[in-house]
Amino acid sequence: MSDIEKQVLSCFVKDPLSIDQAISRRIDTEFFEIPECRKLYEILHWYYLKYRGIPSEEGIKQLVELSKKTTDDIKQRIILLFSEVVATTVMAQPTFLLDQLVRYFKENELRRALMHGATLLKDGDIDKALLHTKEHVSQIESRTLSYLKEASLTQNLNERASRYEMFQTHPHSSTGVMIGFPTIDRVTNGMKPGWLVVSLGANKSGKSTLLLNMAVNAWQTHKNVLFISLEIPKEQFEIRFDSYVSGIPYDKIANGQLQKEELEFLKGSLDKQKANPGIFYVMDTIHLSASILASYLKRLPHKFDLVVIDYLGLMKADSTRGTKDWENISNIGLEIRQVAREFEVPILTAMQVNRDALKGNGAVFNIENIALSYMLTCHADLIMSLKVKDREEQMQSGTCDLTGCIAASRVSGTALFDLEADFTKLTIREKIRRLNMTPPENKVEVKRDVTIEEKTSF
Repeated sequence: MSDIEKQVLSCFVKDPLSIDQAISRRIDTEFFEIPECRKLYEILHWYYLKYRGIPSEEGIKQLVELSKKTTDDIKQRIILLFSEVVATTVMAQPTFLLDQLVRYFKENELRRALMHGATLLKDGDIDKALLHTKEHVSQIESRTLSYLKEASLTQNLNERASRYEMFQTHPHSSTGVMIGFPTIDRVTNGMKPGWLVVSLGANKSGKSTLLLNMAVNAWQTHKNVLFISLEIPKEQFEIRFDSYVSGIPYDKIANGQLQKEELEFLKGSLDKQKANPGIFYVMDTIHLSASILASYLKRLPHKFDLVVIDYLGLMKADSTRGTKDWENISNIGLEIRQVAREFEVPILTAMQVNRDALKGNGAVFNIENIALSYMLTCHADLIMSLKVKDREEQMQSGTCDLTGCIAASRVSGTALFDLEADFTKLTIREKIRRLNMTPPENKVEVKRDVTIEEKTSF
């Protein structure tokens, strides 16, 4: 029997509240290798949830005897195991022991995955071996993601008071990542760690362009940005990036139609990028799930301030297989939000609305009818929508006006705002409305509203 399993079970018996930590980390019976350890944890878990305590030795005997699916041999070993863990001295804190149990589980599961993969490889089925190993590793990572923050609100009063005072004396301490759209930045005060932000829109409404603009705007304020492209190759994304930063039309760069002056200007734009201390890291992949994203965030040598995924509908769910599409989308949203919380980073992504959501003429889409899953709105912290005002203008000139909206939020207010897009240069800017107050010469103050359309650049 593994000593770590015995230590963890002993910790549960000596400190029943540690079972809450195990539950929060999604530790179930499968984390234990030995059958009697699995069954004892199942009994302790059930009893604790029902009575908020641990049964006596006599109570364990009675509960074990009630089990119809357990053999007499296992029953006897469970009773002996309980006596043993009661007598065992706990050598470490619950958090450390649970960490070791998770590590032990990952080792065993990885060993099984590699052995099965090796067997398939020996039989000559290389593709099946590789696929099986990838899927199993993905499941291991998904199972072992953990996130827990806790506090006694009746005891950390001074800590909270100091934090709120710091917000007043240093307002920027409560600011998240600014994404370069004044209305969004003002309403949200920046994208905060742990948020899942989803932008909705119809086909060709500018969702990917909006994500690019937000990512580059954040990078230009010296933030570290990870951009994962599931839709276009890395080289094509690089052209989009340079078109946005330099202001040179995408087609001229991609098709080799630059004038000599434009080429020199583009090279100058590339040189200027060296001065930015922020990291802009792009990944081009066609396979992405929450567990794979978590492995990227652990592997890459940078601490990212913002993660952008283009886009959510092309991701794979970790926890389901063979289910309906709307269930997969719902699970992906939940799993990605868990990664955002785990790594304390805002994640921006996009989703295409289906046709039923486009029937209305209002500025806000029917967000309960999003791309096969109304549950996505439950998992996201912030839902934004984009709507093209004139499709014909967009098709003819590559420029058009958009209606933007913070449609639903659990973390901020909502807002409507106007945007102007130039898809030839991959730019989307917000139109700013200001109140211009001009006192006349007779010194009688007269107010008049003037609408100024201003391109906002960050």
